[in-house]
Amino acid sequence: MKQTIVKFLAFQGKNLLFLQKNGTYWIAIKPVCEAIKVEYTRSFKNIHADPILGHALAVQPMQVP
Repeated sequence: MKQTIVKFLAFQGKNLLFLQKNGTYWIAIKPVCEAIKVEYTRSFKNIHADPILGHALAVQPMQVP
């Protein structure tokens, strides 16, 4: 099932796409890291290792226009 993401949040001159479904917000980590100029791979590892955020992390394939 293909979903179109039409919502975005403008931050630091970049548009961060997100999806809200059933009260849950899904946002890609990589564009956020690029917007705040931090290394994506290290941030992903830190989130994955975090006792709170690690449980909320989900790897989802996403295509953007």
